Amino acid sequence: MKAASFLTVAATVLLAACSGQPTQGQIASALEAEISASNQQMSGMLGSNAHAQQVAARMRMSISDVKRLGCTADGTNAYRCDVQFTAAGGFNAQPATTTASFRFIRNGSDWIVTQ
Repeated sequence: MKAASFLTVAATVLLAACSGQPTQGQIASALEAEISASNQQMSGMLGSNAHAQQVAARMRMSISDVKRLGCTADGTNAYRCDVQFTAAGGFNAQPATTTASFRFIRNGSDWIVTQ
């Protein structure tokens, strides 16, 4: 029974890798990179004084619990993916789980988020 379960999981992973679509881990990495860049941009815009950096720290966004719900082809090396995730920080008083659609483009071995 364990061998059959292992084979099922292995086949699923191999099929996902062959599909060309971003994996759940690649989607999470791309979204985290995008949020990190946004956080850095906000921090830079607010300035370097102590008060501005306190505001930037309170506004800093983070995501967790990223789940790929499904992807469809959207051009060459591009996919539009529905993603569920939990966002915290920014204007969210409490972490909130939401679902959104993002477009991902393959950039070499990485994926980037585009609009």
